[in-house]
Amino acid sequence: SGGDLLGTIVPGLLDFGMTVRINETKRRAYCVLIIALFEGDFVTAGNALQVLGYKNNQSERAPERDAEFFEYLFRDANPRGVSQKEAKEFTEKREQQKKEDIANNVREKEGRSMKELPEDFIFLSRVVGLLRGLTAEL
Repeated sequence: SGGDLLGTIVPGLLDFGMTVRINETKRRAYCVLIIALFEGDFVTAGNALQVLGYKNNQSERAPERDAEFFEYLFRDANPRGVSQKEAKEFTEKREQQKKEDIANNVREKEGRSMKELPEDFIFLSRVVGLLRGLTAEL
């Protein structure tokens, strides 16, 4: 039929065990983060990450790297080949940054490590990953 864009509809099961309540402050901070990343505003994104409670041992020295990571994490869903290319490019960029840090003698001894990670971030990143996987196949 001409108007059937989705083909056969298959019922799905929603996992209500994968739900979390986010308070108003954090909800707004996630909204600010996503908009800032979309607009390429890494300063505002960094501020939103602070409100959310995200911090690693490089956040103070190189806060733009946190925003780069989240920009990568929340990127558009793409077919597998494009996603693999994006992952390779992101990894290469991180490797270059590591080499520059070593050359400039600013690399942390233990490398990059987490200091603070908000609990709701685990759920959010899981949902984003699931949705990306679903939409990449549409």
